[in-house]
Amino acid sequence: MVGVMIAVALTLTGSSLMVAGVTYNFADACVAGPPCECYKKTEYTKDEPDGFEVSVLDCSDKRISAVPFFRQLENVTVDRVFLQNNRIAVVPKDAFFGLSASLIDLSGNKIDTIEENAFRGLETRLTTLRLGSNRLSTWPISAVSSLESLQTLDLLSNEEIYQLPWNSFRGLTSLRKLDLGNCAEGFQIHDEAFEPIQETLKQLMLHHCALTEVPKALSVLGNVEILRLPRNRFSSLTSESFQGLHSLKTLDLTGNANLSSSESFPPDSFAEVGETLELLDLTGIGLTRIPTIFTPLEKLKSLYLSRNQISSIERGTFSVLTSLEKLYIDNNPLDYSQGMFDGLKESLTFIKVASQNISRLPNPELTSLRGLRTVDASHNAFGELPGDFAEGIPATDYHLSNSDITKISPTAFSGKSSQVSLTLQGNSLETLDFVQDPCYYWRIDVTDNPILCDCHTYRLSKYPHLLVKGTCAKPDFVEGLAIGSTEFDNTMYWRCVDHFFEDTKLCSKWWLSAGSWVRQSPATITLSLLTVLSFLR
Repeated sequence: MVGVMIAVALTLTGSSLMVAGVTYNFADACVAGPPCECYKKTEYTKDEPDGFEVSVLDCSDKRISAVPFFRQLENVTVDRVFLQNNRIAVVPKDAFFGLSASLIDLSGNKIDTIEENAFRGLETRLTTLRLGSNRLSTWPISAVSSLESLQTLDLLSNEEIYQLPWNSFRGLTSLRKLDLGNCAEGFQIHDEAFEPIQETLKQLMLHHCALTEVPKALSVLGNVEILRLPRNRFSSLTSESFQGLHSLKTLDLTGNANLSSSESFPPDSFAEVGETLELLDLTGIGLTRIPTIFTPLEKLKSLYLSRNQISSIERGTFSVLTSLEKLYIDNNPLDYSQGMFDGLKESLTFIKVASQNISRLPNPELTSLRGLRTVDASHNAFGELPGDFAEGIPATDYHLSNSDITKISPTAFSGKSSQVSLTLQGNSLETLDFVQDPCYYWRIDVTDNPILCDCHTYRLSKYPHLLVKGTCAKPDFVEGLAIGSTEFDNTMYWRCVDHFFEDTKLCSKWWLSAGSWVRQSPATITLSLLTVLSFLR
Protein backbone atom coordinates (compact mmCIF):
# COMPACT_ATOMS: atom_id res chain seq x y z
CA MET A 1 0.00 0.00 0.00
CA VAL A 2 1.37 3.42 -0.96
CA GLY A 3 1.93 5.86 1.89
CA VAL A 4 0.58 9.42 1.54
CA MET A 5 2.12 12.30 3.49
CA ILE A 6 -0.37 14.45 5.36
CA ALA A 7 1.36 17.62 4.21
CA VAL A 8 0.81 16.77 0.55
CA ALA A 9 -2.30 18.20 -1.11
CA LEU A 10 -4.88 15.46 -1.71
CA THR A 11 -7.60 15.44 -4.35
CA LEU A 12 -10.13 12.58 -4.54
CA THR A 13 -12.16 12.15 -7.72
CA GLY A 14 -14.42 9.09 -8.13
CA SER A 15 -12.31 6.13 -7.01
CA SER A 16 -8.95 7.79 -7.70
CA LEU A 17 -6.76 10.15 -5.70
CA MET A 18 -4.34 12.68 -7.17
CA VAL A 19 -1.24 13.14 -4.98
CA ALA A 20 1.45 15.49 -6.37
CA GLY A 21 0.53 14.54 -9.92
CA VAL A 22 0.40 10.78 -9.25
CA THR A 23 -2.97 8.97 -9.33
CA TYR A 24 -3.72 6.23 -6.76
CA ASN A 25 -6.87 4.17 -6.38
CA PHE A 26 -8.99 4.48 -3.24
CA ALA A 27 -7.35 1.52 -1.50
CA ASP A 28 -3.95 3.15 -1.93
CA ALA A 29 -5.18 6.57 -0.84
CA CYS A 30 -6.95 5.22 2.24
CA VAL A 31 -3.83 4.69 4.32
CA ALA A 32 -5.59 3.43 7.42
CA GLY A 33 -3.00 0.72 7.85
CA PRO A 34 -3.49 -2.66 9.46
CA PRO A 35 -5.64 -4.04 10.85
CA CYS A 36 -8.11 -1.87 8.91
CA GLU A 37 -8.72 -2.15 5.20
CA CYS A 38 -10.25 0.08 2.56
CA TYR A 39 -12.40 -0.88 -0.37
CA LYS A 40 -15.34 0.21 -2.47
CA LYS A 41 -18.63 -1.65 -2.70
CA THR A 42 -22.03 -1.27 -4.31
CA GLU A 43 -25.05 -0.79 -2.08
CA TYR A 44 -28.69 -1.14 -3.05
CA THR A 45 -31.68 0.57 -1.53
CA LYS A 46 -35.37 0.87 -2.30
CA ASP A 47 -34.77 4.37 -3.62
CA GLU A 48 -31.67 3.30 -5.61
CA PRO A 49 -32.41 -0.20 -6.94
CA ASP A 50 -29.62 0.04 -9.51
CA GLY A 51 -27.07 0.50 -6.75
CA PHE A 52 -24.48 3.13 -5.91
CA GLU A 53 -20.80 2.96 -5.00
CA VAL A 54 -19.54 3.76 -1.49
CA SER A 55 -16.05 3.95 0.01
CA VAL A 56 -15.58 1.73 3.07
CA LEU A 57 -13.07 1.87 5.90
CA ASP A 58 -13.42 -1.54 7.54
CA CYS A 59 -11.94 -2.15 10.99
CA SER A 60 -14.56 -4.70 12.10
CA ASP A 61 -13.78 -7.97 13.88
CA LYS A 62 -10.12 -7.03 14.48
CA ARG A 63 -10.02 -7.40 18.28
CA ILE A 64 -8.91 -3.78 18.64
CA SER A 65 -9.48 -2.10 22.01
CA ALA A 66 -9.38 1.55 20.90
CA VAL A 67 -10.69 3.64 18.02
CA PRO A 68 -7.83 3.91 15.48
CA PHE A 69 -6.22 7.26 14.65
CA PHE A 70 -7.91 8.53 11.49
CA ARG A 71 -6.34 11.97 11.05
CA GLN A 72 -4.35 10.84 8.01
CA LEU A 73 -7.68 10.37 6.19
CA GLU A 74 -8.80 13.95 6.71
CA ASN A 75 -9.06 14.72 2.99
CA VAL A 76 -10.04 11.27 1.74
CA THR A 77 -13.72 10.54 1.14
CA VAL A 78 -14.85 7.70 3.38
CA ASP A 79 -18.59 6.93 3.34
CA ARG A 80 -18.75 3.98 5.76
CA VAL A 81 -16.69 3.29 8.89
CA PHE A 82 -17.10 -0.22 10.28
CA LEU A 83 -15.79 -0.81 13.82
CA GLN A 84 -18.26 -3.41 14.98
CA ASN A 85 -17.41 -6.55 16.99
CA ASN A 86 -14.23 -5.31 18.62
CA ARG A 87 -13.20 -4.59 22.23
CA ILE A 88 -13.53 -0.82 22.27
CA ALA A 89 -14.57 0.56 25.67
CA VAL A 90 -14.22 4.32 25.17
CA VAL A 91 -15.04 6.55 22.21
CA PRO A 92 -12.83 9.58 22.88
CA LYS A 93 -13.20 13.22 22.00
CA ASP A 94 -12.63 13.92 18.28
CA ALA A 95 -12.45 10.19 17.54
CA PHE A 96 -13.59 10.71 13.94
CA PHE A 97 -12.46 14.27 13.33
CA GLY A 98 -11.57 14.85 9.70
CA LEU A 99 -13.63 11.96 8.34
CA SER A 100 -16.57 12.51 6.01
CA ALA A 101 -18.47 9.36 6.92
CA SER A 102 -22.25 9.17 6.65
CA LEU A 103 -22.38 5.85 8.55
CA ILE A 104 -20.42 4.69 11.62
CA ASP A 105 -20.99 1.22 13.07
CA LEU A 106 -19.72 0.72 16.64
CA SER A 107 -22.07 -2.11 17.57
CA GLY A 108 -20.90 -5.23 19.37
CA ASN A 109 -18.13 -3.60 21.40
CA LYS A 110 -17.71 -2.98 25.14
CA ILE A 111 -18.40 0.75 25.02
CA ASP A 112 -19.39 2.24 28.36
CA THR A 113 -18.22 5.80 27.69
CA ILE A 114 -18.74 8.15 24.73
CA GLU A 115 -16.99 11.42 25.42
CA GLU A 116 -18.45 14.81 24.57
CA ASN A 117 -17.57 15.87 21.01
CA ALA A 118 -16.70 12.29 20.08
CA PHE A 119 -18.34 12.89 16.69
CA ARG A 120 -17.11 16.44 16.15
CA GLY A 121 -16.75 17.25 12.49
CA LEU A 122 -19.62 14.97 11.47
CA GLU A 123 -22.47 17.23 12.59
CA THR A 124 -23.84 17.72 9.07
CA ARG A 125 -22.52 14.50 7.53
CA LEU A 126 -23.35 11.55 9.76
CA THR A 127 -26.77 10.06 8.93
CA THR A 128 -26.51 6.59 10.54
CA LEU A 129 -24.98 5.70 13.93
CA ARG A 130 -25.02 2.14 15.29
CA LEU A 131 -24.24 1.72 18.98
CA GLY A 132 -26.09 -1.53 19.61
CA SER A 133 -24.87 -4.34 21.89
CA ASN A 134 -22.58 -2.24 24.07
CA ARG A 135 -22.38 -1.44 27.78
CA LEU A 136 -23.71 2.09 27.94
CA SER A 137 -25.32 2.84 31.28
CA THR A 138 -26.30 6.44 30.62
CA TRP A 139 -27.81 8.10 27.60
CA PRO A 140 -24.97 9.73 25.57
CA ILE A 141 -26.80 13.06 25.18
CA SER A 142 -23.75 15.32 25.04
CA ALA A 143 -22.06 13.10 22.46
CA VAL A 144 -24.90 12.89 19.94
CA SER A 145 -26.90 16.09 20.42
CA SER A 146 -24.86 17.97 17.81
CA LEU A 147 -25.60 15.45 15.03
CA GLU A 148 -28.19 17.53 13.25
CA SER A 149 -28.19 15.32 10.11
CA LEU A 150 -28.54 11.99 11.94
CA GLN A 151 -31.46 10.00 10.52
CA THR A 152 -30.94 6.51 12.00
CA LEU A 153 -29.85 5.75 15.58
CA ASP A 154 -29.44 2.15 16.78
CA LEU A 155 -29.07 1.61 20.53
CA LEU A 156 -30.25 -1.99 20.52
CA SER A 157 -29.17 -4.16 23.48
CA ASN A 158 -27.62 -1.59 25.77
CA GLU A 159 -29.09 -3.37 28.75
CA GLU A 160 -27.66 -1.07 31.40
CA ILE A 161 -29.57 2.00 30.24
CA TYR A 162 -32.51 2.21 32.63
CA GLN A 163 -34.22 5.39 31.51
CA LEU A 164 -34.76 7.88 28.73
CA PRO A 165 -34.63 11.38 30.26
CA TRP A 166 -36.68 14.29 28.99
CA ASN A 167 -33.86 15.71 26.83
CA SER A 168 -32.64 12.43 25.34
CA PHE A 169 -32.94 13.48 21.70
CA ARG A 170 -32.12 17.16 21.98
CA GLY A 171 -30.57 18.46 18.78
CA LEU A 172 -31.42 15.39 16.65
CA THR A 173 -33.67 17.39 14.38
CA SER A 174 -33.44 14.98 11.43
CA LEU A 175 -33.93 11.66 13.24
CA ARG A 176 -36.29 9.33 11.36
CA LYS A 177 -35.52 5.84 12.69
CA LEU A 178 -34.79 4.84 16.31
CA ASP A 179 -34.08 1.35 17.69
CA LEU A 180 -34.21 0.94 21.48
CA GLY A 181 -34.79 -2.81 21.66
CA ASN A 182 -33.58 -5.23 24.37
CA CYS A 183 -33.73 -2.66 27.13
CA ALA A 184 -32.81 -2.96 30.79
CA GLU A 185 -35.27 -4.54 33.22
CA GLY A 186 -37.42 -1.73 34.59
CA PHE A 187 -36.69 0.56 31.64
CA GLN A 188 -38.49 3.91 32.02
CA ILE A 189 -39.32 6.56 29.41
CA HIS A 190 -39.93 10.16 30.45
CA ASP A 191 -43.24 11.48 29.18
CA GLU A 192 -41.44 14.24 27.24
CA ALA A 193 -38.52 12.13 25.97
CA PHE A 194 -39.61 12.14 22.32
CA GLU A 195 -40.69 15.78 22.01
CA PRO A 196 -37.50 16.96 20.23
CA ILE A 197 -38.09 14.41 17.44
CA GLN A 198 -41.88 14.48 17.26
CA GLU A 199 -41.90 16.10 13.83
CA THR A 200 -39.30 13.89 12.13
CA LEU A 201 -39.48 10.37 13.60
CA LYS A 202 -41.02 7.78 11.24
CA GLN A 203 -39.95 4.42 12.74
CA LEU A 204 -39.61 3.40 16.40
CA MET A 205 -38.52 0.03 17.78
CA LEU A 206 -39.11 -0.72 21.47
CA HIS A 207 -38.96 -4.50 21.51
CA HIS A 208 -38.16 -6.68 24.51
CA CYS A 209 -38.15 -3.77 26.96
CA ALA A 210 -40.34 -5.36 29.68
CA LEU A 211 -42.88 -2.57 29.21
CA THR A 212 -46.18 -3.24 30.99
CA GLU A 213 -48.12 -0.52 29.19
CA VAL A 214 -47.75 1.50 26.02
CA PRO A 215 -45.65 4.53 27.07
CA LYS A 216 -47.50 7.85 27.25
CA ALA A 217 -44.45 9.45 25.68
CA LEU A 218 -45.49 8.02 22.31
CA SER A 219 -48.54 10.24 22.10
CA VAL A 220 -46.53 13.17 20.63
CA LEU A 221 -45.24 11.07 17.71
CA GLY A 222 -47.89 12.13 15.24
CA ASN A 223 -45.69 11.34 12.22
CA VAL A 224 -44.54 7.85 13.20
CA GLU A 225 -45.57 5.34 10.55
CA ILE A 226 -43.96 2.15 11.92
CA LEU A 227 -44.14 1.20 15.61
CA ARG A 228 -42.68 -2.11 16.76
CA LEU A 229 -43.42 -3.21 20.34
CA PRO A 230 -42.82 -6.99 20.27
CA ARG A 231 -42.01 -9.17 23.29
CA ASN A 232 -43.00 -6.74 26.01
CA ARG A 233 -45.33 -7.39 28.94
CA PHE A 234 -48.49 -5.55 28.02
CA SER A 235 -51.43 -7.16 29.81
CA SER A 236 -54.10 -5.03 28.19
CA LEU A 237 -54.68 -2.16 25.81
CA THR A 238 -56.99 0.82 26.21
CA SER A 239 -58.67 3.26 23.89
CA GLU A 240 -55.80 5.68 24.66
CA SER A 241 -52.90 3.27 24.12
CA PHE A 242 -52.14 4.65 20.67
CA GLN A 243 -53.50 8.15 21.16
CA GLY A 244 -51.83 10.77 18.99
CA LEU A 245 -50.32 8.31 16.50
CA HIS A 246 -52.29 9.76 13.62
CA SER A 247 -49.92 8.55 10.86
CA LEU A 248 -49.37 4.99 12.07
CA LYS A 249 -49.38 2.38 9.29
CA THR A 250 -47.59 -0.60 10.86
CA LEU A 251 -48.09 -1.85 14.44
CA ASP A 252 -46.17 -4.88 15.68
CA LEU A 253 -47.26 -6.48 18.98
CA THR A 254 -45.64 -9.86 18.35
CA GLY A 255 -44.90 -12.05 21.37
CA ASN A 256 -46.74 -10.01 24.00
CA ALA A 257 -47.93 -13.18 25.73
CA ASN A 258 -49.85 -11.31 28.44
CA LEU A 259 -52.30 -10.15 25.77
CA SER A 260 -53.52 -13.72 25.28
CA SER A 261 -57.02 -13.03 26.56
CA SER A 262 -59.51 -11.47 24.19
CA GLU A 263 -60.53 -9.29 27.13
CA SER A 264 -57.10 -7.63 26.83
CA PHE A 265 -58.44 -5.87 23.73
CA PRO A 266 -61.42 -3.58 24.30
CA PRO A 267 -63.38 -2.95 21.08
CA ASP A 268 -61.89 0.54 20.71
CA SER A 269 -58.25 -0.55 21.23
CA PHE A 270 -57.27 0.71 17.78
CA ALA A 271 -59.80 3.52 17.38
CA GLU A 272 -57.03 6.15 17.39
CA VAL A 273 -55.25 4.57 14.42
CA GLY A 274 -58.24 3.22 12.53
CA GLU A 275 -57.98 5.65 9.64
CA THR A 276 -54.31 4.94 8.88
CA LEU A 277 -53.31 1.46 10.09
CA GLU A 278 -52.44 -0.91 7.23
CA LEU A 279 -50.57 -3.73 9.00
CA LEU A 280 -51.33 -5.27 12.40
CA ASP A 281 -49.14 -8.07 13.77
CA LEU A 282 -50.57 -10.15 16.63
CA THR A 283 -48.26 -13.13 16.08
CA GLY A 284 -47.51 -15.39 19.04
CA ILE A 285 -49.48 -13.67 21.78
CA GLY A 286 -51.38 -16.82 22.81
CA LEU A 287 -54.84 -15.91 21.51
CA THR A 288 -57.44 -18.69 21.70
CA ARG A 289 -60.08 -16.62 19.94
CA ILE A 290 -59.95 -13.49 17.83
CA PRO A 291 -61.08 -10.41 19.78
CA THR A 292 -63.71 -8.06 18.37
CA ILE A 293 -61.37 -5.20 17.52
CA PHE A 294 -61.55 -4.70 13.78
CA THR A 295 -64.46 -2.27 13.39
CA PRO A 296 -62.34 0.92 13.12
CA LEU A 297 -59.65 -0.66 10.90
CA GLU A 298 -61.17 0.24 7.56
CA LYS A 299 -57.79 0.53 5.79
CA LEU A 300 -56.10 -2.58 7.19
CA LYS A 301 -54.33 -4.51 4.41
CA SER A 302 -52.27 -7.13 6.29
CA LEU A 303 -53.26 -9.07 9.43
CA TYR A 304 -50.91 -11.49 11.22
CA LEU A 305 -52.51 -14.00 13.59
CA SER A 306 -49.76 -16.63 13.28
CA ARG A 307 -48.52 -18.88 16.09
CA ASN A 308 -51.51 -18.53 18.37
CA GLN A 309 -53.98 -21.11 19.74
CA ILE A 310 -56.99 -20.12 17.67
CA SER A 311 -59.22 -23.12 17.03
CA SER A 312 -62.10 -21.43 15.24
CA ILE A 313 -63.04 -18.20 13.48
CA GLU A 314 -66.63 -17.09 13.92
CA ARG A 315 -68.69 -16.01 10.94
CA GLY A 316 -68.44 -12.25 10.52
CA THR A 317 -65.12 -11.84 12.33
CA PHE A 318 -63.55 -10.21 9.28
CA SER A 319 -66.69 -8.71 7.78
CA VAL A 320 -65.58 -5.12 8.39
CA LEU A 321 -62.09 -5.62 6.93
CA THR A 322 -63.09 -4.81 3.38
CA SER A 323 -59.56 -3.66 2.43
CA LEU A 324 -57.69 -6.69 3.79
CA GLU A 325 -55.33 -8.20 1.21
CA LYS A 326 -53.10 -10.55 3.25
CA LEU A 327 -54.12 -12.88 6.09
CA TYR A 328 -51.69 -15.00 8.11
CA ILE A 329 -53.40 -17.71 10.18
CA ASP A 330 -50.61 -20.31 10.10
CA ASN A 331 -49.52 -22.30 13.15
CA ASN A 332 -52.99 -22.41 14.68
CA PRO A 333 -55.04 -25.56 15.51
CA LEU A 334 -57.78 -24.23 13.28
CA ASP A 335 -61.04 -25.90 12.31
CA TYR A 336 -62.39 -24.48 9.06
CA SER A 337 -66.04 -23.57 8.77
CA GLN A 338 -68.36 -22.03 6.21
CA GLY A 339 -68.55 -18.25 6.44
CA MET A 340 -65.31 -17.78 8.39
CA PHE A 341 -63.93 -15.53 5.64
CA ASP A 342 -67.07 -13.47 5.09
CA GLY A 343 -66.13 -9.92 4.15
CA LEU A 344 -62.90 -10.94 2.43
CA LYS A 345 -64.31 -12.43 -0.75
CA GLU A 346 -63.21 -9.62 -3.05
CA SER A 347 -60.20 -8.06 -1.30
CA LEU A 348 -58.07 -10.99 -0.04
CA THR A 349 -55.26 -11.94 -2.42
CA PHE A 350 -52.92 -13.89 -0.07
CA ILE A 351 -53.55 -16.39 2.72
CA LYS A 352 -51.10 -18.40 4.80
CA VAL A 353 -52.38 -21.68 6.27
CA ALA A 354 -48.97 -23.28 6.89
CA SER A 355 -48.06 -25.61 9.77
CA GLN A 356 -51.57 -26.78 10.60
CA ASN A 357 -51.03 -30.51 10.01
CA ILE A 358 -53.77 -30.56 7.38
CA SER A 359 -53.89 -33.27 4.72
CA ARG A 360 -56.15 -31.33 2.34
CA LEU A 361 -56.73 -27.69 1.54
CA PRO A 362 -59.95 -26.20 2.97
CA ASN A 363 -61.43 -25.91 -0.51
CA PRO A 364 -65.01 -24.89 0.37
CA GLU A 365 -63.79 -21.97 2.48
CA LEU A 366 -61.05 -20.84 0.06
CA THR A 367 -63.31 -21.13 -2.97
CA SER A 368 -65.36 -18.20 -1.69
CA LEU A 369 -62.30 -15.90 -1.87
CA ARG A 370 -62.75 -14.75 -5.45
CA GLY A 371 -59.72 -12.42 -5.42
CA LEU A 372 -57.31 -15.00 -3.98
CA ARG A 373 -54.03 -15.32 -5.90
CA THR A 374 -51.58 -16.96 -3.46
CA VAL A 375 -51.98 -19.81 -0.96
CA ASP A 376 -49.09 -20.66 1.36
CA ALA A 377 -49.80 -24.08 2.82
CA SER A 378 -46.23 -25.15 3.53
CA HIS A 379 -45.23 -27.44 6.40
CA ASN A 380 -48.37 -29.58 6.33
CA ALA A 381 -48.94 -33.30 5.75
CA PHE A 382 -50.44 -33.66 2.28
CA GLY A 383 -48.83 -36.90 1.05
CA GLU A 384 -50.42 -37.42 -2.38
CA LEU A 385 -52.21 -34.49 -4.01
CA PRO A 386 -55.47 -35.79 -5.58
CA GLY A 387 -57.04 -34.54 -8.79
CA ASP A 388 -59.35 -32.17 -6.94
CA PHE A 389 -56.65 -30.80 -4.60
CA ALA A 390 -57.10 -27.15 -5.61
CA GLU A 391 -60.53 -27.51 -7.21
CA GLY A 392 -62.55 -24.31 -7.13
CA ILE A 393 -59.81 -22.24 -5.51
CA PRO A 394 -59.07 -19.21 -7.71
CA ALA A 395 -55.43 -18.90 -6.62
CA THR A 396 -52.70 -19.67 -9.16
CA ASP A 397 -49.65 -19.42 -6.85
CA TYR A 398 -49.21 -22.29 -4.36
CA HIS A 399 -46.47 -22.66 -1.73
CA LEU A 400 -46.40 -26.28 -0.57
CA SER A 401 -42.85 -26.75 0.71
CA ASN A 402 -41.94 -29.37 3.32
CA SER A 403 -45.37 -31.02 3.24
CA ASP A 404 -44.43 -34.69 2.76
CA ILE A 405 -45.69 -34.66 -0.83
CA THR A 406 -44.85 -37.87 -2.67
CA LYS A 407 -47.10 -37.67 -5.72
CA ILE A 408 -49.25 -35.13 -7.57
CA SER A 409 -52.20 -35.86 -9.80
CA PRO A 410 -51.98 -34.29 -13.28
CA THR A 411 -55.30 -32.54 -12.64
CA ALA A 412 -54.48 -31.27 -9.11
CA PHE A 413 -54.19 -27.67 -10.34
CA SER A 414 -56.32 -27.74 -13.48
CA GLY A 415 -59.08 -25.31 -14.35
CA LYS A 416 -57.24 -22.11 -13.40
CA SER A 417 -57.74 -18.80 -15.18
CA SER A 418 -54.00 -18.23 -15.69
CA GLN A 419 -50.72 -20.12 -15.48
CA VAL A 420 -49.83 -21.78 -12.19
CA SER A 421 -46.73 -21.33 -10.02
CA LEU A 422 -45.78 -24.15 -7.63
CA THR A 423 -43.22 -23.99 -4.82
CA LEU A 424 -42.58 -27.61 -3.80
CA GLN A 425 -39.25 -27.42 -2.00
CA GLY A 426 -38.27 -30.09 0.50
CA ASN A 427 -40.80 -32.77 -0.42
CA SER A 428 -40.36 -36.36 -1.66
CA LEU A 429 -41.29 -36.00 -5.32
CA GLU A 430 -39.33 -38.27 -7.64
CA THR A 431 -40.70 -37.18 -11.01
CA LEU A 432 -42.37 -34.30 -12.79
CA ASP A 433 -44.83 -36.60 -14.54
CA PHE A 434 -47.75 -34.60 -13.13
CA VAL A 435 -46.88 -31.83 -15.60
CA GLN A 436 -48.62 -33.31 -18.61
CA ASP A 437 -49.45 -29.96 -20.16
CA PRO A 438 -46.57 -27.51 -19.54
CA CYS A 439 -48.69 -24.69 -20.87
CA TYR A 440 -50.64 -24.57 -17.60
CA TYR A 441 -47.53 -23.67 -15.55
CA TRP A 442 -45.01 -20.83 -15.59
CA ARG A 443 -42.86 -21.82 -12.57
CA ILE A 444 -42.18 -25.10 -10.74
CA ASP A 445 -39.66 -25.21 -7.88
CA VAL A 446 -38.71 -28.74 -6.82
CA THR A 447 -35.51 -27.87 -4.97
CA ASP A 448 -34.52 -30.53 -2.41
CA ASN A 449 -36.63 -33.28 -3.95
CA PRO A 450 -35.15 -36.61 -5.15
CA ILE A 451 -35.96 -35.88 -8.79
CA LEU A 452 -35.32 -38.44 -11.53
CA CYS A 453 -34.21 -36.34 -14.48
CA ASP A 454 -35.48 -38.08 -17.60
CA CYS A 455 -36.33 -36.85 -21.08
CA HIS A 456 -39.66 -35.51 -19.80
CA THR A 457 -37.76 -33.30 -17.34
CA TYR A 458 -35.45 -32.17 -20.14
CA ARG A 459 -38.43 -31.40 -22.36
CA LEU A 460 -39.99 -29.22 -19.65
CA SER A 461 -36.75 -27.32 -19.21
CA LYS A 462 -36.82 -26.29 -22.88
CA TYR A 463 -40.19 -24.54 -22.78
CA PRO A 464 -39.22 -20.85 -22.95
CA HIS A 465 -42.12 -19.70 -20.78
CA LEU A 466 -41.61 -22.31 -18.01
CA LEU A 467 -39.05 -21.98 -15.21
CA VAL A 468 -38.19 -25.34 -13.63
CA LYS A 469 -35.94 -25.00 -10.59
CA GLY A 470 -34.32 -28.01 -8.92
CA THR A 471 -31.42 -30.44 -8.92
CA CYS A 472 -31.23 -33.93 -10.36
CA ALA A 473 -30.90 -36.73 -7.78
CA LYS A 474 -30.70 -39.51 -10.37
CA PRO A 475 -29.63 -41.13 -12.65
CA ASP A 476 -25.94 -41.04 -11.74
CA PHE A 477 -24.75 -39.23 -14.88
CA VAL A 478 -26.77 -36.08 -14.00
CA GLU A 479 -26.73 -36.32 -10.20
CA GLY A 480 -26.24 -32.87 -8.67
CA LEU A 481 -26.84 -30.96 -11.91
CA ALA A 482 -29.26 -28.03 -11.86
CA ILE A 483 -32.23 -28.58 -14.17
CA GLY A 484 -31.82 -26.30 -17.18
CA SER A 485 -28.13 -25.59 -16.59
CA THR A 486 -25.67 -25.73 -19.48
CA GLU A 487 -24.12 -28.95 -18.19
CA PHE A 488 -27.58 -30.49 -17.78
CA ASP A 489 -28.47 -29.51 -21.36
CA ASN A 490 -25.24 -30.89 -22.78
CA THR A 491 -25.68 -34.19 -20.95
CA MET A 492 -29.37 -34.72 -21.75
CA TYR A 493 -29.54 -33.40 -25.32
CA TRP A 494 -28.12 -36.43 -27.16
CA ARG A 495 -30.04 -38.85 -24.94
CA CYS A 496 -33.38 -37.23 -25.65
CA VAL A 497 -33.14 -35.66 -29.10
CA ASP A 498 -34.50 -38.74 -30.94
CA HIS A 499 -37.99 -38.46 -29.50
CA PHE A 500 -37.86 -34.78 -28.60
CA PHE A 501 -39.87 -33.61 -31.62
CA GLU A 502 -42.44 -36.35 -31.19
CA ASP A 503 -43.40 -35.25 -27.68
CA THR A 504 -42.82 -31.51 -27.76
CA LYS A 505 -45.58 -29.10 -28.69
CA LEU A 506 -46.11 -25.41 -28.37
CA CYS A 507 -48.78 -24.03 -26.10
CA SER A 508 -51.48 -24.10 -28.77
CA LYS A 509 -54.38 -24.61 -26.41
CA TRP A 510 -53.51 -21.61 -24.27
CA TRP A 511 -51.17 -18.83 -25.30
CA LEU A 512 -49.65 -16.24 -23.01
CA SER A 513 -50.30 -12.72 -24.27
CA ALA A 514 -49.40 -9.54 -22.40
CA GLY A 515 -49.41 -11.36 -19.07
CA SER A 516 -52.86 -12.95 -19.41
CA TRP A 517 -54.31 -16.10 -20.94
CA VAL A 518 -55.97 -15.87 -24.35
CA ARG A 519 -57.83 -18.75 -25.95
CA GLN A 520 -56.41 -19.60 -29.41
CA SER A 521 -57.19 -22.03 -32.18
CA PRO A 522 -54.28 -24.41 -32.96
CA ALA A 523 -54.51 -23.27 -36.59
CA THR A 524 -53.52 -19.74 -35.61
CA ILE A 525 -50.22 -20.86 -34.04
CA THR A 526 -47.23 -21.05 -36.37
CA LEU A 527 -44.06 -22.83 -35.26
CA SER A 528 -41.24 -20.62 -36.50
CA LEU A 529 -37.69 -21.77 -37.12
CA LEU A 530 -36.50 -19.47 -34.37
CA THR A 531 -38.79 -21.16 -31.86
CA VAL A 532 -37.60 -24.59 -32.96
CA LEU A 533 -34.01 -23.55 -32.37
CA SER A 534 -34.86 -22.16 -28.92
CA PHE A 535 -36.33 -25.53 -27.96
CA LEU A 536 -33.24 -27.40 -29.14
CA ARG A 537 -30.67 -25.26 -27.35
